Amino acid sequence: MIPGHRSIRWQILGSQVLLLIGVILGFGTLAFVLVRANQYARIDAELERRLGVVAFGVAPKRTASGFEVTFELRPEEGSLFGPETTHDYHYRVWLLPDDTEFLSDNAPSELEKPELSELSTASRIYQYGKRREAAKVLIRTGADSPRALLIVGCDVSSIASELARFRWLFSAGGLAILVLGTGTSWWISGRAIKPISTIGETARNIAEGEVSERIDVGHVENELGELAGVLNESFDRLQDAQARQAQFTADASHELRTPAFVILSQAQSALRKDRSTEEYRRAFEICEKAAKHIGDLVEGLLTLARRDSGEDTIHHEPCDLAAITEDAQMLLMTPAEKKGVTLETNLKPATVQGDKQALRQLVINLTNNAIQYTPEGGSIEVAVESHGEWVHLSVTDDGPGIAEADLPHIFDRFYRADKTRTAGSGNVGLGLSICQMIVDTHGGEIRAENRADGETGAIFRVELPAG
Repeated sequence: MIPGHRSIRWQILGSQVLLLIGVILGFGTLAFVLVRANQYARIDAELERRLGVVAFGVAPKRTASGFEVTFELRPEEGSLFGPETTHDYHYRVWLLPDDTEFLSDNAPSELEKPELSELSTASRIYQYGKRREAAKVLIRTGADSPRALLIVGCDVSSIASELARFRWLFSAGGLAILVLGTGTSWWISGRAIKPISTIGETARNIAEGEVSERIDVGHVENELGELAGVLNESFDRLQDAQARQAQFTADASHELRTPAFVILSQAQSALRKDRSTEEYRRAFEICEKAAKHIGDLVEGLLTLARRDSGEDTIHHEPCDLAAITEDAQMLLMTPAEKKGVTLETNLKPATVQGDKQALRQLVINLTNNAIQYTPEGGSIEVAVESHGEWVHLSVTDDGPGIAEADLPHIFDRFYRADKTRTAGSGNVGLGLSICQMIVDTHGGEIRAENRADGETGAIFRVELPAG
């Protein structure tokens, strides 16, 4: 069992949650900055506008002694300031050079006169505590000396409260989105990796012996569904291989049991009492035949095992299949004559890329199989000829033929065809399987069929790539 933090589902969930947190924080920060900037831009615009109104109130006035600078706001201008206004706008004016001071009723008492060196004719906006202010210096017309120092301010505590409320609302909303997103991600990731869990569970069950189980891919239409389909195909092949292995083991045990029983029974019968020389000879002949059958069976099994494991290496080289076939027929002349079967050949030079020893065994097995099933007085024709990129080898007998139901299985290991074909053959049931393996390793094809020329018998055809 994989620890939770290392499972695919947790890794997907973790990455999605981190991404969601990043998006929420990024969007929240950006939204807060924009809202804050918009609020203060609006306040600053109002401060600038009211600062202009105050500046317009500073003007020279005729007196008995001449002109002097005074400050006065009209009623409609004065209504822009006072505690009843939004944000509590206030002003303070110092007329220079004698520092005559004018201020609104709601001007804070702690408001101090700034240093002239800190200001200019352009307005300067600054904030301290809960107050935000705009200040500037007025210059005398036609002179460089300052005429007045102006300050307009307001209370921005309500804006700070609004921003704090915005932060809390957005935090709550972000938390809700995070919880909802986490739950959704958990559900989606669970559905996404459910086929993986199913695959793992099915694989474990198969490893424990339930080879008939398969992954349910009915509702999975993505890459995991394709993977599950491929694994099901692999499981099918595994089950078939196990079934073949079990059948092979049972067949091999059965094939070995019969000759072993014959040897044992003959030995026990010979030892039970004294017998004549002829009876002992007969018993030894039977034991020899049974032992030869076991030897052939073991040799065939070893050949198939070596080929299955890849230990029996095929050495490909150019060779004449006709010459190999002719050599093999010479070895089989004696057993054919002993049974009264005529061997006929129709061999034309044909070069293939292959292993001479393996191809010789192929020809011997096919011809020997034909001898086994051809009745006395019958004939066998072995032919080799070249057709373009392929070389054809055929072995034709005039035996009883092969039942149609047996043709698809004729090359299976230990397969037994009908009694007409196998009775008294003494075959161990591995020769044609070895032929199939040899042809496969040479990149060719082999098939069996019944004669279609009105005669009884079977034809084994082999096609190998020309060399």
